[in-house]
Amino acid sequence: MTYSKMRLLVHACTLMLPVAAGLARRRTSTVLAVLAATALLSGWFGGYALTAWPYAI
Repeated sequence: MTYSKMRLLVHACTLMLPVAAGLARRRTSTVLAVLAATALLSGWFGGYALTAWPYAI
């Protein structure tokens, strides 16, 4: 059961829809800063998932 975490996190993407709607009304610099932070965080988490969970792929 511990190896299904990645599959279960896919449903959390729908929680980002209100964030996307809120970012649509912001300045371009704010959107770019949030996207850069999100890309860094997701890259770190993806690397962590691949190294910490042997069956993540």
